[in-house]
Amino acid sequence: MNGVVVDIYKSYVKVHTPKGEKILKIKGRKSFPHKGWILEFRKEDPYAQFQGSVVVDSMITLPPLNEAIPVIEATETNEPNDIVFLVEVTRNVYRRLGKLPSWYYKKLGNYYRQGEPFQENYGIMSKSIEKILNEKGIEFQKGITDENRAFGYWLRTFSSPLEFRSYDLGSRRPLRLYIRKMISSFKLRVDYLSEKYGRILLEGEISRMGTKLKIVSDKFIDNEKIKVLEESLKKFVSNVLIVQGGKNLGFYV
Repeated sequence: MNGVVVDIYKSYVKVHTPKGEKILKIKGRKSFPHKGWILEFRKEDPYAQFQGSVVVDSMITLPPLNEAIPVIEATETNEPNDIVFLVEVTRNVYRRLGKLPSWYYKKLGNYYRQGEPFQENYGIMSKSIEKILNEKGIEFQKGITDENRAFGYWLRTFSSPLEFRSYDLGSRRPLRLYIRKMISSFKLRVDYLSEKYGRILLEGEISRMGTKLKIVSDKFIDNEKIKVLEESLKKFVSNVLIVQGGKNLGFYV
């Protein structure tokens, strides 16, 4: 596969390919590609002009490298959607403050990876939800410092109308929410919720016409579970339509 170099930042290059964009980290600086150069990707070639690794492989357009790389290095993520959203959040903070605090990326990285304590007294769950989470083995982290919680509140204050929330679910991976208030939509990412279904991604959109929910799992979700979900949703909404797609497409509600 070939790609055109469209951006350069430090030891990183962004390459546009027929399938999207890639961010590469080039080893060494003696020989370095320039903007406009066409690169051919090969898995192993000891005689290649450039050696490096793929940091991000994306099907969507990525932000400029001078904005994306600080986010990538701080959060240690290669998720394109996460990178794009957090860059937008960072832009909003910059616009409001005129500059970013020196500690910004370090705290953003800690908040992304660790999350803030997920506790009932934060006003984000009911007794019934708490019971369900306890049954699933998700413990409330009451001994964790409030530093991440304070940063989360600070970040949401200055990044509005965008909101990023990261919660610590104990032994499970963080629960992350991505909210765009201006288009009345929400995005919820759960890196790990169930040993049975692996990583689960939920995406939702709320509008005057109704509510749409997309669920994608690494593993197959059987029809019986989908039927249970349908019956549960009917308790809250009048019309429920579920359309199933392939593994990567998930199913729509």
